[in-house]
Amino acid sequence: MRGGSEALWWKKTRTFGLAVLAIGAALAIAANAWADAGPTVFDLPFGLFAGIVVVPLAIAAGAFAFAARQQRLDHDFDVAGD
Repeated sequence: MRGGSEALWWKKTRTFGLAVLAIGAALAIAANAWADAGPTVFDLPFGLFAGIVVVPLAIAAGAFAFAARQQRLDHDFDVAGD
């Protein structure tokens, strides 16, 4: 790691990780709040459809985004593996 920048690396890692978790939690809570209300999609209430399909896909996309960003961050701070 370059010049004692370990604290900055941890800060950036923690901040983005918590942001991804917060977005996933907010989507899950929103889908739960709209579970019985609103329009229907494929004869399912929108909130239920979002909880079944959209929220897991968004969480998976967040995980992949986190992994890609973490790889760049590791490379920038010279802590990347092979």
